[in-house]
Formats: sequence, C-alpha cells, structure tokens
Amino acid sequence: MPTLKNYSKKNNILPINELAIFIYTKIMFMYDYLTNKLPNSFEGMWKKNNEILQNRRSQRNDNGNKFYVPVTNFKSIEKFPLYYYQKLWNDNCDNALLNIQLRKNRFKKTLKTFLFIDVQTVCTKINCPECS
Repeated sequence: MPTLKNYSKKNNILPINELAIFIYTKIMFMYDYLTNKLPNSFEGMWKKNNEILQNRRSQRNDNGNKFYVPVTNFKSIEKFPLYYYQKLWNDNCDNALLNIQLRKNRFKKTLKTFLFIDVQTVCTKINCPECS
C-alpha cells in the first residue's frame, strides 16, 4: 500500500501535512517581496544587513546581502512574519541555485526540489515498487 509521502514524492507534489508547504508559501511571499510584486505597503518591511549596518563603523561583514534578522528575547515572536520570513529566506534561498535572478516558475520548481530533499519516505516493505 503506497503511503502519502511516497505518492507525493513520486508525483512531485509537496505533502500538505509537511512543514515544506508551510516553508514554501513563506519563501514564495519573500520572492514576491524581493521582485516588487507586493503592494507598496510592504516596501521596506524587511531590510538587508548592509542597509542596517551602513551607518555603523565599517566592519568586515560577509552577510551584507542577507536579510537582517532582529534578535528577540521572546520565543513566541520568533515565528511572526517580521522575524521569521527573512530567516527562512536566508536559510534556504541565499545560494547560487535559488535566488531572485530566476524567473518565478523556475524558482518554484527549484524550491520544490530543495524542499523534497527533506521529505523522508518511510516504508517497511522489502523491494517496494513505490519506494524504489
């Protein structure tokens, strides 16, 4: 009997019950933010490290193009969009294969590929045709 995870992975569909779909929507929102596809009310909502640190002393900072992630003392606030979305982007999309230089459809496909890496298929059948 094929499991939902096996079926989803085989047919290139992200399982709804996985954290991947949660991450996918947040990252696609940030993609729209970076490509100026969101309403003007979101302008300047998230800043990059080089924007925050520009008025401070010149320090060696290899993370200048990453988003600035504010530090908070409250764990509950860490999941709010103002704190969490840019962290997801920094952790998943700040690389040569996944960035805003890609067209949206290509970005979506590449993002799904990255998220599928974390989907684990659990099957106890030996030589299962669904898993191999």
